[in-house]
Amino acid sequence: MRKLNLTKEEWQKRRREQHRLWSSKHKEQLKEKAVAYRLKHPDYLHNYYLTHKEQAKARNRRNAAKRKEKFRNNIDGYRDKRLAESRQSHYRIRLDVLQHYGGNPPKCACCGEANLSFLTIDHINGGGVQHRKTIHVRSGTGFFCWLRRNGYPEGFQVLCFNCNHAKSGSGKRFCPIHHPEEYA
Repeated sequence: MRKLNLTKEEWQKRRREQHRLWSSKHKEQLKEKAVAYRLKHPDYLHNYYLTHKEQAKARNRRNAAKRKEKFRNNIDGYRDKRLAESRQSHYRIRLDVLQHYGGNPPKCACCGEANLSFLTIDHINGGGVQHRKTIHVRSGTGFFCWLRRNGYPEGFQVLCFNCNHAKSGSGKRFCPIHHPEEYA
C-alpha cells in the first residue's frame, strides 16, 4: 500500500468527501438509525440543545451564509425544494385552522363559499388589526400559527374575503349583503 504525503487539511478534506459519498449512498439506513435513536431517547436532542445552546447558535450563524448562497444560486435545486416545502407547510397550517373554525370542508359562515382560495379568518367582534399588533403578528401563516399554538381560541370565524371586507368596521357578525336584517 502506497503512503500518501498529504497535509492535515488535505486528509480532512479527503475524509469529508469519502463520508459525504458514503452518506449519500446510505441515506435510508442513516435515517432509520436516527429515527430509532430518537424514539429510544426522546429528550436527548432537547437536552443537548440546552447544554450546547451557544455552540448551536454559533454554528447556525456560520452556516447561514452557506444556506443563503445555496438558496440564491439554487444549487442542486435547493431553492426550488425549499420553496415547495414552504408552500406545502403553509397550506397545511392554513387548512388546519380553516377546518377548525369553518368545518370540514371549511366554508364561509356568511354565504357558504367553500373555495379555499377565497377563505380567511375573521375576528368576530372586530379589532383584528389591534389584536395582531398586540401579538406581534402581521397576517397570513404567522397568524394561523398563532391560532394553532394557542389552542384555537374563541372569537374567530371563517369568512370569504368579500364577506369579511363588507362586514369590516360594522361591528356585526355577518356582512350586509347576505344578512341585511342585522343592519336594519
